[in-house]
Amino acid sequence: MRQWAEAALGRRQVARALRRLVLDGFEIRDVLVDGDSAQHNDRLLVGPQGMFVVGFRTLPGNVWRPGRTDPAGAALVLHARATRQLAALVQINLQPELTRHRIAVMPLLTVIGPEQPPGHLVGGLPLLGPAGLLDHLTAGPHVLTPMQIASLTDRVDDWLSLRSVNNLRTRGVRQNGRPGSL
Repeated sequence: MRQWAEAALGRRQVARALRRLVLDGFEIRDVLVDGDSAQHNDRLLVGPQGMFVVGFRTLPGNVWRPGRTDPAGAALVLHARATRQLAALVQINLQPELTRHRIAVMPLLTVIGPEQPPGHLVGGLPLLGPAGLLDHLTAGPHVLTPMQIASLTDRVDDWLSLRSVNNLRTRGVRQNGRPGSL
């Protein structure tokens, strides 16, 4: 029961952080990711400081320790890998626009649970709590104007809608053996 309460509190902290980012000019999109062992939602954020893919993961217990090998630690490493892969996929699919704006897609990992001390990396990604995520995203220089944010967000929406159609077709093939059937 205690872990559930901590996770609920963490989710509320994340929701507050995301609302704050919207007020700071960020556009946020949910992206369903097929990971190595499960599906999870990541967020694609486009804001004045650039474009970010943020993976969120509930981490029960204490703060992250490098070399953590319990199931929660292993799941966190897998989630970091999937978040990195999504960032690379976004980078490839939006390359002309990202090059024109001189930005790259930055992957980050945020844990829901105890606030993380700065400096930890998991799977090569910075590990942040909700407050650390806000600080990290809003501390950098502004590299995109509101018009550029809107343009990039439109491209993200186009790409995500195409990706959803392709995923439905793939899922239909697996379920029924006929292309495009659901």
